Amino acid sequence: MDRSWINSKRFSNEYMDRVNEFMTFVSERFSDDEEMLCPCHRCLNRVRQFKGQVHDHLHIHGMATTYTRWIHHGEPLEVVPHEIDDHVDEHTSLNEDFDMNVDEEDDPDDGIHGMVEELYTAEEEELCFGGVSAKITHIQDMGDFIPANKKQTKFKDVPPTAIDIFKDTHCSSKSGFNENAKDAIAQMEAYVAQPTEEGKDPKTPVEAVAHVLPKSTFLRNVGMQSTEMKKNAKAAAMNDRVRELESELHAEKMESARMQLQIADLQKQLEDQKEAARKNEEETEKLRQQGSEIESFLRSLFGSKFASSDAQQ
Repeated sequence: MDRSWINSKRFSNEYMDRVNEFMTFVSERFSDDEEMLCPCHRCLNRVRQFKGQVHDHLHIHGMATTYTRWIHHGEPLEVVPHEIDDHVDEHTSLNEDFDMNVDEEDDPDDGIHGMVEELYTAEEEELCFGGVSAKITHIQDMGDFIPANKKQTKFKDVPPTAIDIFKDTHCSSKSGFNENAKDAIAQMEAYVAQPTEEGKDPKTPVEAVAHVLPKSTFLRNVGMQSTEMKKNAKAAAMNDRVRELESELHAEKMESARMQLQIADLQKQLEDQKEAARKNEEETEKLRQQGSEIESFLRSLFGSKFASSDAQQ
């Protein structure tokens, strides 16, 4: 079924007719009092709404441009697997690979859309950030590009998944997603939607992005990593810690060797002092002996006169 109308101008006759056809399609599968996943740009099939609210969201926010197979609303999933060739380069921006040049031409329906948007609260912003007039550059700038308070507003205080962030950073408010981005997102969603084998964990959005974009630095740049990447990061961290400990041990050994040299030097100084004291004692003893010998000589020389002289003294 042709779903190209999703990229049509909002409030155009074709777009509004197709939205009504979609609502008729889902009405056959959902009752009026039953909530369904809302496929608008803001909710991205993550928030449940009643049909009336879904209808309003589709007119105000537009249909999510990657939602071309209505698998969440009763349409069978038919995925044709194929590869994305060389659209990610490790040293270039993902946005450049997907030709994410923001269209600077005015959108004819911007005036109408602005007036209708004013009827809604600040919480009901578009998922894809509008108002940018420059090319979306490297994915590493995403932290500054998406303020924390807007993340909470858009994702209803639920942490965004890797696929959500990928959509955020590859969506133009004017033209939505280009074909390569749509293709990548479709493969990611199909990968996550695969049936879970018995005894195995379900596929995660992080694993889906890593599977579809194996050469990309996207996950690392946004702070998300697959299990294998986490293992590698943990191993690298352990290696860094081992090297750090080895460096500390080497430094301790060097310090110990320096201390041992200082101790040996002090011991040598102490031995030298002891040797000097011993020599002083020997010299003193020699001088004492020499004095005794001189005294004996004088006594023998002067006899009683020397003795009487000693007595007078």
